[in-house]
Amino acid sequence: KKATQREVNFRDPGNGDTALLLSALFGHLDIVKYLLEAKAAVNQAENDGCTPLCASALKGHLNIVKCLIGAKAAVDQAENNGATPLYASAKIGNLIIAKNLIQHGADLNIEYQSREGEMLTPQQLATVSNHPEIVAYLKEATRATTSFTDLHHAVLCRDPSRLCTLLRSDAVPSAMLDQRAPPGGPPTAIAEATVSPNPAIEPLAVCDR
Repeated sequence: KKATQREVNFRDPGNGDTALLLSALFGHLDIVKYLLEAKAAVNQAENDGCTPLCASALKGHLNIVKCLIGAKAAVDQAENNGATPLYASAKIGNLIIAKNLIQHGADLNIEYQSREGEMLTPQQLATVSNHPEIVAYLKEATRATTSFTDLHHAVLCRDPSRLCTLLRSDAVPSAMLDQRAPPGGPPTAIAEATVSPNPAIEPLAVCDR
C-alpha cells in the first residue's frame, strides 16, 4: 500500500519531526527518495525550525543534500535562531556541501544568533569553528558575489521567467552572458554546475532577444 500524503507529512506531536527530516538526518537516501516521490513536504521544519536540508547538511550527507536541492528545497530557510543549511556546513567544516549550497544561491551574509548571543555570518562561524579552508572559500565567494549580475542571480534562483525577461530587455548587454563571477564563472557555467536539471540553461542558450 502506498503511503498517503497525510501519512508522509505526519509531524511528531512533541518536537514536530517528520519522516523526511529523520531520514535526512540519519542518512537514509532511499527513504528520502521514497518520501519525496510520495509528495513529502520538502521544506517542512520541526519545532526548532530545522528542515530536512539543514539536518542533512549538519550531518554531512552530501548525497541527500543534492537530492533535496533537486526537489527544490529552500536553501536559505532558517532555523528559529537564524541558522541556514550553509551555517550547518560551515560549522562542521564540509566544504563540498558549502559549495553546493552556494551554487544554488545560498545567502552568504545572513546572520544567526549563537548560543552565546553573538550574531555571526557563515564565514565568522567557520572561523570560530576552526575551518580555515571553508573560511577562505566563503571569503572569496562573498567577494565574488558582490560582482554578480542580475543574470547570475536569476540563474542561482532557478528562475527562467525572470531570466528570459532580462535577456529580452535592453538592460542586459550581450557581453553580460560571458561575464565571469568567480567561483561560479559566467551564468551558463553556474547553471550547468547545479546538481539537478536547471531550467535556466535553455533560456540562456536559445532565448530570442
